[in-house]
Amino acid sequence: MKILIESSGLKVGNLTTSNMVFTLAPRINAVGRLGDAKRAVELLTCEDNEKIKEFAFILNDENQNRRGIDKTITDDVYKIYDEADKLENMRSIVIHNKEWHPGVVGIVAARLVEKYNLPSIVLTTVNGVGKGSARSINSFNIYEALKQCTNLLIQFGGHFHAAGLEIELDKIEEFKKTFNEIASNEITDEQLIPEIEVDAEITLEELNEKIIKILSFFEPFGPDNMAPVFVTKDLQIIGEVRFAKANTHIFKVIEHESKKIFEALFFNSPEFKYDVKEDPEGRGKIKTGNYCDICYSVDRSFWNGKEYTKLRIRDMIISS
Repeated sequence: MKILIESSGLKVGNLTTSNMVFTLAPRINAVGRLGDAKRAVELLTCEDNEKIKEFAFILNDENQNRRGIDKTITDDVYKIYDEADKLENMRSIVIHNKEWHPGVVGIVAARLVEKYNLPSIVLTTVNGVGKGSARSINSFNIYEALKQCTNLLIQFGGHFHAAGLEIELDKIEEFKKTFNEIASNEITDEQLIPEIEVDAEITLEELNEKIIKILSFFEPFGPDNMAPVFVTKDLQIIGEVRFAKANTHIFKVIEHESKKIFEALFFNSPEFKYDVKEDPEGRGKIKTGNYCDICYSVDRSFWNGKEYTKLRIRDMIISS
């Protein structure tokens, strides 16, 4: 673990939940998604430091490959649905492409749920049959929905929020129609509205070192112990705005009254990208000078021996 941690750019003794979830776990997970998971087992059981370093390099490399494949497929799916208006009158997404890598379809399904707030199933072809993953919104039991489609499926398994399934290729279109009928009968208009539960409205002045330290005592965050979500209003975007890999915006916000500044990260936010040619004024976009209200959680991490506190944006309202 020490070698894996250090090869990831982290430091033993300064690890947070965020480091584990977004840096270490994906590396261990990636080798199973893209190939043989035994490589992760060998790293965790090996006693030869030089071999461990080799395995750690492989895990890092495979994670980079996984991220590239994930982004390519996700961008493809977004384009298909955004350009063709395929979500009109739909209460679910079921999509199949024989070329997609089976190791990342679950991640892509989760991305679709985040973007469109619809139960989503992403399928590829493995050994002549459709194979894929399903992810759901909070109010829809995707396992029970698949149970109603048993006659169309080879096999399936999972729980309320996620599942895996196999299906004959010639039954995918019928399954898509049947699954959407089930979703249409069970999901109300109100449930289609994305919802973020906010714990408190605060100012950046209140978000001091003491409060950030207290929040860390509640880690690790996850199901049944989610990270607190805050709202802060009337901030201004300052400095350089970067639009990085994975459709991520990186920028700074300032609260003029307190003069406090924080760096913010907004993952999967292409709809907020500022394009000077299409919209010179940048209304509603993440543009230097624009004012905003933000909904966020506090992300505390260590990198190369230094501690960083950033605001992980969940949603925002921007005015010019």
